Amino acid sequence: MFARITVLFGAEVCTNSEKLGRVADFLVEGNLGALLYLLVAPGDGEADTEVPVPISAAADPNLAQRRLSLGLSKKELDHLAGIDLLHRPSREKEKIVHDLLHWRPYWVQEPKDVEPDLHSLKQALGMHVVCSDGAVGTLHDFFASATDWSAPLLELNCAPHFKRQLSLVPTESIESVNWPQQLVRLTTTRQHIETASEYEGQASLEASEVQAILRHFRSAGKPT
Repeated sequence: MFARITVLFGAEVCTNSEKLGRVADFLVEGNLGALLYLLVAPGDGEADTEVPVPISAAADPNLAQRRLSLGLSKKELDHLAGIDLLHRPSREKEKIVHDLLHWRPYWVQEPKDVEPDLHSLKQALGMHVVCSDGAVGTLHDFFASATDWSAPLLELNCAPHFKRQLSLVPTESIESVNWPQQLVRLTTTRQHIETASEYEGQASLEASEVQAILRHFRSAGKPT
């Protein structure tokens, strides 16, 4: 199953035995290619502190009950408090997080001394999106896998550019992301977005539906 990420904002974060807090945000790569961290607001979720947790620690999102299970104890979460990866990210801080949890780093295949490019997912929402042949709307949401947290689809608000309000586009179609300008450029065309399968804003998608969307856009690059 693939779920809209914004459905989980404010969702309860818990272990098998206790509530840990609520989902405050997610941290994404600068190119919007992957979800890397869950930001947890401890306790009732109203605290100013947002604790970074590797996304691989999250499991079994329950959309109906708006609940997310975490493979950490409250003690482990407390150890991560005070580490700020949102406003001042650094590889040193990421190493501290992963060392405290004895977690395998996601960046092991990257060159040494490369600093992380982490951004708030909430701050990505509303970005302007353009294709090679014109504007298509704004970034409205992401669809992520409930098993490995890969995020293969962007949800776009296409009003007033198209008749349909919402459309889904693969994240692999992203050419560039300009955070200061709040602009996402896609390699696909307006026509391929307009001719994609109808999407009515449902909260979740089956794997077969996601694959059908990917096939549609991948066909754009094949000779006819």
